[in-house]
Amino acid sequence: AGSLLSLKNGLPVYEKAKCHAKKFGRLTCCDLNWRPHMYGRSYAQRVFPRYLEGLDILKISHEELELLTNTWDLEAGSQKLRELGIRLVCVTLGAAGSYFNYAGGRAHLFTYNTKVVDTNASGDVFTAAMLVKLLEKNCVIDKIPFEDMKQIMDFANAAGAVCASLKGAICAAPDRIQIQECRRNVPFLKMEVPGNLDDGKESDRG
Repeated sequence: AGSLLSLKNGLPVYEKAKCHAKKFGRLTCCDLNWRPHMYGRSYAQRVFPRYLEGLDILKISHEELELLTNTWDLEAGSQKLRELGIRLVCVTLGAAGSYFNYAGGRAHLFTYNTKVVDTNASGDVFTAAMLVKLLEKNCVIDKIPFEDMKQIMDFANAAGAVCASLKGAICAAPDRIQIQECRRNVPFLKMEVPGNLDDGKESDRG
């Protein structure tokens, strides 16, 4: 859905889909999926707030957090986005794992130390795995216990890590068995979130 936000004729399509999902009580999720050639900072900050407002889930990269909020600070940036009424803000951090912020709390989680072969689609797989586990809860996001949310995000981290260890996109998407084997057998990659990303050279697996 994120790519629709970069297109003038895509904005009404995005808004219609969002309103339709809300009308029927479905989860609304946007994976921004920004590419520098698509749009710049001024466009994102001027146009996006209206369309992101009230989402259930916003999945973004660390670069996209800074693009939208002018800060690399995970807590401050994600909280600013939550003030738009977004229930769950999830930030993928490449090799540093992921971060989430919702009504029940916030946390940074390490990812798994798989051997990276191809990062193509690892962010999409992360989002898909997160959505699968959220839907299994069958409840309002705000009501999910904090420890349960950590397990959901850990599952998504593992899914993205397994995907990055395989070549390709769709064919690299792991099944539940592969994800659970990763969680059981692969150690964490204990990489802290970089404190200064002004050079724009952060490793990105998400």
